[in-house]
Amino acid sequence: MADHALAPSYLEGDYGTASGERCVRALLALEEVPTVIVFDNDAMAIGGADALHRLGVDVPGDISVVSWDDSLSCQTYDPPLAVLGHRAPQLGTELGTAAIALLAGDSEAMRRVAEIPRIVPRGSLAATG
Repeated sequence: MADHALAPSYLEGDYGTASGERCVRALLALEEVPTVIVFDNDAMAIGGADALHRLGVDVPGDISVVSWDDSLSCQTYDPPLAVLGHRAPQLGTELGTAAIALLAGDSEAMRRVAEIPRIVPRGSLAATG
């Protein structure tokens, strides 16, 4: 976003479908409506996508929807939700290793480059370019 001089909007939810809907309604009320909404989990993404459909917003024509998780719910949603893929077991191992290094006082061992999530494009993501 920084490369394109775009300012992100951050909203907090409680990881439930209702909070996904609340976040969508708040984002649609902004002066500059986003073209992509990235949700922190599948339940919020589905709640948000459902709200967009009910409000007559075309997904992905008007707004793309992306989730952080990749459950079967995302894969079978209509349209299937794009996700930021990550490997949870690897992430857990890396976080555990960093925690052990922190407890041991080894600040150098804690410095790691986190894996950059890869996008898994599906029907809820508009084409770019």
